[in-house]
Amino acid sequence: MAAPRQIVETIVLIGAIAAQAAVVYGVTDSVSRVVAGALLLAVIMAVTVRLAKVEVTSQVADEWVPNKRYHKRRYLRLRGTLERFIEEVRRLNRVAVDAHRGFRSRDSAQVEMERIETQLVGMVREFREAAGIESDED
Repeated sequence: MAAPRQIVETIVLIGAIAAQAAVVYGVTDSVSRVVAGALLLAVIMAVTVRLAKVEVTSQVADEWVPNKRYHKRRYLRLRGTLERFIEEVRRLNRVAVDAHRGFRSRDSAQVEMERIETQLVGMVREFREAAGIESDED
């Protein structure tokens, strides 16, 4: 069940959205429309962020502490491969940005990007091998 604070914030959010619609369609003076719209948008954003934090926090708590026990990852090999994959994608982007900005020659960047691409293709194969295999590490 939602906490009273969440209920109040939800009501405020709905009211702010309704007021925003009224401002957009009802106010004819453009300056007043912009000012009122910006203020209401700030309220909508603030309440949405608060509600999202509460939702994410409760989901994380449910996921990581079911029945007051610590939940450990089961697919560590797959997770490790994914983390390495993400790092390689970031490195690929850095090389491309450096070449685009002129900090690195295009030829050098092209060679490095092809090497990274080859590694990424190999990691995709690792994903298939690691998928569904539970880790027995603690």
